[in-house]
Amino acid sequence: MIHIFHAVGRTSFLLLALCAIQSRSLWAENEDAQPKKKTRHHVLWMMDADGKNLKELFTSPQYTSLGSPAFSPDGSKIAMDGWESQNGKNGRQAHILVINADGTGMKDLGDGAMPSWSADGKRFAFSRYSPYGVWMMNADGTKREVIEKNGWGAQWSPNGKMIVYSVYISGPNLMIYDPQEETFRYVFPAGEAPFRQFYWNSCWSPDSKSICTKAMTKENKPQLLTIDIDRGVKGIKVQYSVEKKQPSEDSTWHPSGKFILSTIHSPEEDIKQFYEIDPTQKQKPCAWKPGQKIEWPRDICWSPDGKKIIFTTPED
Repeated sequence: MIHIFHAVGRTSFLLLALCAIQSRSLWAENEDAQPKKKTRHHVLWMMDADGKNLKELFTSPQYTSLGSPAFSPDGSKIAMDGWESQNGKNGRQAHILVINADGTGMKDLGDGAMPSWSADGKRFAFSRYSPYGVWMMNADGTKREVIEKNGWGAQWSPNGKMIVYSVYISGPNLMIYDPQEETFRYVFPAGEAPFRQFYWNSCWSPDSKSICTKAMTKENKPQLLTIDIDRGVKGIKVQYSVEKKQPSEDSTWHPSGKFILSTIHSPEEDIKQFYEIDPTQKQKPCAWKPGQKIEWPRDICWSPDGKKIIFTTPED
Protein backbone atom coordinates (compact mmCIF):
# COMPACT_ATOMS: atom_id res chain seq x y z
CA MET A 1 0.00 0.00 0.00
CA ILE A 2 1.25 3.51 -0.82
CA HIS A 3 0.91 5.97 2.05
CA ILE A 4 -0.25 9.51 1.13
CA PHE A 5 -0.14 12.40 3.58
CA HIS A 6 0.27 16.17 3.93
CA ALA A 7 3.32 18.01 5.24
CA VAL A 8 1.79 19.12 8.56
CA GLY A 9 2.49 16.74 11.42
CA ARG A 10 4.40 14.16 9.40
CA THR A 11 7.00 13.28 12.00
CA SER A 12 8.43 14.07 15.39
CA PHE A 13 11.38 16.30 16.22
CA LEU A 14 13.55 13.27 17.00
CA LEU A 15 13.00 11.65 13.61
CA LEU A 16 13.61 14.94 11.84
CA ALA A 17 16.89 15.29 13.66
CA LEU A 18 17.90 11.75 12.67
CA CYS A 19 17.00 12.54 9.08
CA ALA A 20 19.14 15.66 9.06
CA ILE A 21 22.14 13.82 10.47
CA GLN A 22 21.76 10.91 8.05
CA SER A 23 21.21 12.99 4.92
CA ARG A 24 23.82 15.65 5.61
CA SER A 25 26.54 13.04 5.92
CA LEU A 26 25.71 11.20 2.69
CA TRP A 27 26.16 13.73 -0.10
CA ALA A 28 29.26 15.34 1.36
CA GLU A 29 31.11 12.14 2.24
CA ASN A 30 33.04 12.06 -1.04
CA GLU A 31 33.86 15.79 -0.92
CA ASP A 32 35.04 15.60 2.67
CA ALA A 33 37.31 12.68 1.79
CA GLN A 34 39.23 14.66 -0.82
CA PRO A 35 42.43 16.32 0.49
CA LYS A 36 42.12 20.03 -0.18
CA LYS A 37 45.77 20.31 -1.18
CA LYS A 38 45.15 17.91 -4.10
CA THR A 39 42.29 19.83 -5.72
CA ARG A 40 41.69 18.82 -9.33
CA HIS A 41 39.97 21.28 -11.64
CA HIS A 42 36.71 19.87 -13.05
CA VAL A 43 35.66 20.15 -16.68
CA LEU A 44 32.22 19.77 -18.26
CA TRP A 45 32.47 17.81 -21.51
CA MET A 46 30.09 17.15 -24.39
CA MET A 47 30.15 14.40 -27.01
CA ASP A 48 27.86 12.80 -29.55
CA ALA A 49 25.72 9.81 -28.62
CA ASP A 50 28.08 7.53 -30.54
CA GLY A 51 31.04 8.69 -28.43
CA LYS A 52 32.54 10.88 -31.12
CA ASN A 53 33.29 14.62 -31.26
CA LEU A 54 34.35 14.90 -27.63
CA LYS A 55 34.97 18.52 -26.65
CA GLU A 56 35.54 20.59 -23.55
CA LEU A 57 32.35 22.58 -23.06
CA PHE A 58 32.82 24.54 -19.84
CA THR A 59 35.21 25.13 -16.98
CA SER A 60 35.22 27.83 -14.33
CA PRO A 61 38.24 29.52 -12.73
CA GLN A 62 36.04 30.36 -9.74
CA TYR A 63 34.05 27.15 -9.30
CA THR A 64 36.78 24.59 -9.85
CA SER A 65 34.56 21.64 -8.84
CA LEU A 66 31.51 20.94 -11.01
CA GLY A 67 28.81 18.30 -10.73
CA SER A 68 25.23 17.18 -11.42
CA PRO A 69 24.81 18.67 -14.93
CA ALA A 70 21.25 18.69 -16.29
CA PHE A 71 19.89 19.79 -19.67
CA SER A 72 16.82 22.01 -19.75
CA PRO A 73 13.80 20.27 -21.35
CA ASP A 74 14.27 22.21 -24.60
CA GLY A 75 18.01 21.45 -24.67
CA SER A 76 19.00 25.13 -24.80
CA LYS A 77 20.60 25.40 -21.34
CA ILE A 78 22.53 23.33 -18.83
CA ALA A 79 22.31 23.66 -15.05
CA MET A 80 24.89 22.23 -12.63
CA ASP A 81 26.42 22.84 -9.24
CA GLY A 82 29.89 24.19 -8.56
CA TRP A 83 32.05 25.12 -5.60
CA GLU A 84 35.41 26.76 -4.92
CA SER A 85 37.48 23.71 -4.06
CA GLN A 86 40.67 25.67 -4.74
CA ASN A 87 39.75 27.78 -1.70
CA GLY A 88 39.19 24.78 0.55
CA LYS A 89 35.41 24.66 0.06
CA ASN A 90 33.36 21.53 -0.58
CA GLY A 91 29.84 20.60 -1.66
CA ARG A 92 28.31 22.31 1.36
CA GLN A 93 29.23 25.63 -0.26
CA ALA A 94 27.95 24.71 -3.73
CA HIS A 95 26.17 27.21 -5.96
CA ILE A 96 23.78 26.49 -8.83
CA LEU A 97 25.18 27.56 -12.20
CA VAL A 98 23.36 27.84 -15.54
CA ILE A 99 25.03 28.08 -18.95
CA ASN A 100 23.89 28.04 -22.55
CA ALA A 101 24.15 24.64 -24.25
CA ASP A 102 27.20 25.89 -26.16
CA GLY A 103 29.05 26.56 -22.88
CA THR A 104 28.63 30.35 -22.84
CA GLY A 105 26.80 32.83 -20.62
CA MET A 106 27.30 31.40 -17.13
CA LYS A 107 24.89 32.69 -14.47
CA ASP A 108 25.26 32.07 -10.75
CA LEU A 109 21.82 31.54 -9.15
CA GLY A 110 23.09 31.39 -5.58
CA ASP A 111 23.65 28.58 -3.12
CA GLY A 112 22.27 25.13 -3.80
CA ALA A 113 23.12 21.79 -5.34
CA MET A 114 21.83 19.18 -7.80
CA PRO A 115 19.41 21.33 -9.82
CA SER A 116 16.60 19.45 -11.61
CA TRP A 117 14.44 21.20 -14.21
CA SER A 118 10.65 21.21 -14.23
CA ALA A 119 9.03 19.89 -17.42
CA ASP A 120 8.30 23.40 -18.67
CA GLY A 121 11.81 24.63 -17.87
CA LYS A 122 10.50 27.41 -15.63
CA ARG A 123 11.56 26.07 -12.22
CA PHE A 124 14.16 23.96 -10.44
CA ALA A 125 13.96 21.45 -7.65
CA PHE A 126 17.27 21.44 -5.76
CA SER A 127 18.93 20.80 -2.40
CA ARG A 128 20.42 23.25 0.09
CA TYR A 129 22.68 22.89 3.09
CA SER A 130 21.65 26.16 4.74
CA PRO A 131 18.74 26.27 5.32
CA TYR A 132 18.88 22.53 4.84
CA GLY A 133 16.43 20.55 2.72
CA VAL A 134 14.75 20.16 -0.66
CA TRP A 135 13.68 23.41 -2.30
CA MET A 136 12.08 24.83 -5.43
CA MET A 137 12.82 28.11 -7.18
CA ASN A 138 12.22 29.88 -10.48
CA ALA A 139 14.74 29.20 -13.24
CA ASP A 140 16.17 32.70 -12.76
CA GLY A 141 16.92 31.98 -9.08
CA THR A 142 13.97 33.91 -7.61
CA LYS A 143 11.13 32.79 -5.33
CA ARG A 144 12.86 30.11 -3.30
CA GLU A 145 10.54 27.92 -1.24
CA VAL A 146 11.20 24.83 0.85
CA ILE A 147 9.49 21.52 0.04
CA GLU A 148 10.96 19.27 2.71
CA LYS A 149 13.27 20.45 5.49
CA ASN A 150 14.79 17.00 5.89
CA GLY A 151 14.86 15.74 2.31
CA TRP A 152 17.81 15.47 -0.06
CA GLY A 153 18.63 14.90 -3.73
CA ALA A 154 15.43 16.05 -5.49
CA GLN A 155 14.73 15.02 -9.09
CA TRP A 156 11.74 16.30 -11.09
CA SER A 157 9.90 13.71 -13.22
CA PRO A 158 9.83 14.22 -17.02
CA ASN A 159 6.04 14.65 -16.97
CA GLY A 160 6.40 17.43 -14.39
CA LYS A 161 3.98 15.86 -11.92
CA MET A 162 6.36 14.47 -9.29
CA ILE A 163 9.57 15.24 -7.44
CA VAL A 164 11.42 12.32 -5.81
CA TYR A 165 13.95 12.69 -3.00
CA SER A 166 15.34 10.72 -0.06
CA VAL A 167 14.19 11.10 3.53
CA TYR A 168 14.78 9.38 6.87
CA ILE A 169 11.40 8.98 8.58
CA SER A 170 10.85 5.73 10.47
CA GLY A 171 13.91 4.56 8.56
CA PRO A 172 15.30 5.48 5.13
CA ASN A 173 12.77 5.99 2.36
CA LEU A 174 12.06 7.75 -0.91
CA MET A 175 9.39 10.44 -1.02
CA ILE A 176 7.26 11.56 -3.94
CA TYR A 177 6.02 15.15 -3.84
CA ASP A 178 3.23 16.38 -6.12
CA PRO A 179 3.90 20.12 -6.62
CA GLN A 180 0.44 20.72 -8.07
CA GLU A 181 -1.56 19.04 -5.29
CA GLU A 182 1.10 19.68 -2.63
CA THR A 183 0.86 16.10 -1.36
CA PHE A 184 3.53 13.63 -0.29
CA ARG A 185 3.71 9.85 -0.47
CA TYR A 186 6.28 7.22 0.40
CA VAL A 187 7.61 4.90 -2.28
CA PHE A 188 7.88 2.20 0.40
CA PRO A 189 5.55 1.73 3.39
CA ALA A 190 7.05 3.34 6.49
CA GLY A 191 9.87 1.25 7.90
CA GLU A 192 9.79 -1.34 5.10
CA ALA A 193 12.49 -0.10 2.72
CA PRO A 194 15.12 -2.90 2.55
CA PHE A 195 18.05 -0.46 2.54
CA ARG A 196 20.20 1.45 4.98
CA GLN A 197 20.72 4.48 2.72
CA PHE A 198 19.47 6.05 -0.48
CA TYR A 199 21.87 8.30 -2.35
CA TRP A 200 21.36 11.38 -4.54
CA ASN A 201 21.21 12.11 -8.29
CA SER A 202 18.67 9.43 -9.08
CA CYS A 203 17.22 9.59 -12.60
CA TRP A 204 13.71 9.04 -13.95
CA SER A 205 12.63 6.80 -16.80
CA PRO A 206 11.22 8.85 -19.71
CA ASP A 207 7.69 7.63 -18.94
CA SER A 208 7.96 8.89 -15.32
CA LYS A 209 7.10 5.44 -13.92
CA SER A 210 10.48 4.33 -12.57
CA ILE A 211 13.70 5.72 -11.14
CA CYS A 212 17.27 4.51 -11.19
CA THR A 213 19.12 5.18 -7.94
CA LYS A 214 22.04 4.05 -5.83
CA ALA A 215 21.35 2.53 -2.42
CA MET A 216 23.23 0.78 0.35
CA THR A 217 21.84 -2.49 1.69
CA LYS A 218 21.57 -3.23 5.38
CA GLU A 219 24.65 -5.43 4.86
CA ASN A 220 26.59 -2.38 3.58
CA LYS A 221 26.58 -3.49 -0.05
CA PRO A 222 26.21 -0.69 -2.65
CA GLN A 223 23.68 -1.37 -5.38
CA LEU A 224 22.30 0.31 -8.48
CA LEU A 225 18.54 -0.17 -8.60
CA THR A 226 15.60 0.56 -10.82
CA ILE A 227 12.36 1.03 -8.89
CA ASP A 228 8.81 1.10 -10.17
CA ILE A 229 7.54 3.84 -7.85
CA ASP A 230 3.97 2.48 -7.70
CA ARG A 231 4.94 -1.09 -6.75
CA GLY A 232 7.09 -0.41 -3.70
CA VAL A 233 9.32 -3.31 -2.63
CA LYS A 234 7.94 -5.49 -5.44
CA GLY A 235 9.08 -2.86 -7.93
CA ILE A 236 12.78 -3.12 -7.04
CA LYS A 237 15.17 -4.55 -9.62
CA VAL A 238 18.87 -4.77 -8.73
CA GLN A 239 20.91 -3.75 -11.77
CA TYR A 240 24.39 -3.83 -10.25
CA SER A 241 25.70 -5.05 -6.90
CA VAL A 242 29.27 -5.13 -5.61
CA GLU A 243 31.18 -5.38 -2.35
CA LYS A 244 33.85 -2.82 -3.26
CA LYS A 245 34.55 -0.17 -5.92
CA GLN A 246 31.21 1.60 -5.62
CA PRO A 247 29.38 2.85 -8.70
CA SER A 248 28.88 6.60 -8.99
CA GLU A 249 25.75 8.23 -7.66
CA ASP A 250 24.76 9.86 -10.95
CA SER A 251 23.13 7.84 -13.75
CA THR A 252 21.14 8.96 -16.79
CA TRP A 253 18.24 7.23 -18.57
CA HIS A 254 18.30 7.47 -22.36
CA PRO A 255 15.27 9.37 -23.74
CA SER A 256 14.25 6.24 -25.68
CA GLY A 257 13.87 4.39 -22.37
CA LYS A 258 15.93 1.49 -23.67
CA PHE A 259 19.03 1.82 -21.50
CA ILE A 260 20.73 3.68 -18.66
CA LEU A 261 24.28 5.02 -18.59
CA SER A 262 26.24 5.01 -15.35
CA THR A 263 29.88 5.26 -14.34
CA ILE A 264 31.16 2.02 -12.86
CA HIS A 265 34.63 0.80 -11.93
CA SER A 266 36.31 -1.10 -14.76
CA PRO A 267 38.36 -4.00 -13.37
CA GLU A 268 40.40 -4.15 -16.58
CA GLU A 269 41.38 -0.46 -16.56
CA ASP A 270 41.17 0.08 -12.77
CA ILE A 271 39.27 3.33 -13.37
CA LYS A 272 35.64 4.29 -13.65
CA GLN A 273 34.16 4.13 -17.14
CA PHE A 274 30.76 4.45 -18.81
CA TYR A 275 28.63 1.33 -18.53
CA GLU A 276 25.30 0.54 -20.14
CA ILE A 277 22.42 -0.99 -18.18
CA ASP A 278 19.40 -2.62 -19.81
CA PRO A 279 16.58 -2.03 -17.30
CA THR A 280 14.44 -4.79 -18.84
CA GLN A 281 17.00 -7.58 -18.42
CA LYS A 282 18.73 -9.38 -15.57
CA GLN A 283 22.30 -9.08 -16.74
CA LYS A 284 25.48 -7.32 -15.69
CA PRO A 285 26.16 -3.82 -17.02
CA CYS A 286 28.40 -3.86 -20.08
CA ALA A 287 30.99 -1.35 -21.22
CA TRP A 288 29.20 1.32 -23.23
CA LYS A 289 31.91 1.81 -25.85
CA PRO A 290 34.54 -0.94 -25.47
CA GLY A 291 38.01 0.45 -25.91
CA GLN A 292 36.99 4.03 -25.27
CA LYS A 293 39.04 5.52 -22.46
CA ILE A 294 37.57 8.54 -20.73
CA GLU A 295 39.29 8.55 -17.37
CA TRP A 296 37.16 9.05 -14.28
CA PRO A 297 33.92 10.38 -15.77
CA ARG A 298 31.77 11.65 -12.94
CA ASP A 299 28.22 13.00 -13.35
CA ILE A 300 26.44 12.47 -16.67
CA CYS A 301 23.28 13.52 -18.52
CA TRP A 302 21.69 12.85 -21.91
CA SER A 303 20.36 15.70 -23.99
CA PRO A 304 16.55 15.66 -24.36
CA ASP A 305 16.82 14.38 -27.95
CA GLY A 306 19.33 11.68 -27.01
CA LYS A 307 21.94 13.00 -29.45
CA LYS A 308 24.45 14.42 -26.95
CA ILE A 309 25.98 13.45 -23.63
CA ILE A 310 27.46 15.83 -21.09
CA PHE A 311 29.62 14.75 -18.18
CA THR A 312 32.21 16.05 -15.75
CA THR A 313 35.74 14.87 -15.07
CA PRO A 314 38.57 16.11 -12.86
CA GLU A 315 41.43 17.54 -14.90
CA ASP A 316 45.01 16.84 -13.84
